Amino acid sequence: MPQLAWTVLTQNGQRYQLGLYHGDTSGHVLIHANGKVLLTDLSVLESRTYTFFLEDDLCEVSIVRQGSGFTYGCELNREANTDLNRARKKVEKQHWRQTLAWTLGIFAAIILVTLVVTRNPSEERREEEMERLRMRSGRETSVVLTLDASSKQWNYRFKSYLRWQQGQLDWPLDTITTAGWPIESGDEFRLYHSPDFAQLFFVDLAQPGQRPLQRYRRLSEERHYALHPEYRLDLIKCQVKVVEEWMGARGLRLLYDQTIRGKAYQELVRSANFEAAVEECTP
Repeated sequence: MPQLAWTVLTQNGQRYQLGLYHGDTSGHVLIHANGKVLLTDLSVLESRTYTFFLEDDLCEVSIVRQGSGFTYGCELNREANTDLNRARKKVEKQHWRQTLAWTLGIFAAIILVTLVVTRNPSEERREEEMERLRMRSGRETSVVLTLDASSKQWNYRFKSYLRWQQGQLDWPLDTITTAGWPIESGDEFRLYHSPDFAQLFFVDLAQPGQRPLQRYRRLSEERHYALHPEYRLDLIKCQVKVVEEWMGARGLRLLYDQTIRGKAYQELVRSANFEAAVEECTP
């Protein structure tokens, strides 16, 4: 006759010594706990499961037929819809919410500290970053400059990490580019910004966008044509085109200022390479 024993600890902390007798021939079953008979069953020759309460815990003892023999098991059912399981799940849910709240709180604190650190670099780190940006080492994007008529200040707006960054620049109203062109509201330039500190950036006035370049080109053509009415218009356009290809915005400004920078202008237009390039361009 198989005799099995299990030690069962209920959710209330009570320990039970659970025993089972199963007759080899008769198949009679007897289950007891702490020396007290809980149930009996006769002629159990196939698989069967017995359920009973140990205090408020639902206990299940299983007898499983396997070939010519049996296997036995004992466990507390934590999923059945009992008063104790419902109360336990309610407590577990509360604990889970508390744990989640603590986790989210810690995570939020980490994010807050990170934001504070990244938004407020030390003075030494700020100088290092700005020096690197002035060397055109950083994340590249385009910035649009607009003039606020009411505050008389230049505003900037650029996109960084899918977010728009905007604010005011402490620049004079008559700020000019490195090539000597006045900035106009709506002009676009190349910008380098720090990957760690979004508020640290360098506006490269030496790299204008298409809008200001078109204005520089138009003004240079108009000035060049006004000073040289003897030139055909296609020759004027070719000279301006070659200068822009060679020297960019600086060359266009040279054409515009040719009356006050005569020596530099003459050296440019009288060079053999320039004349060859213009001749190749002219239809």
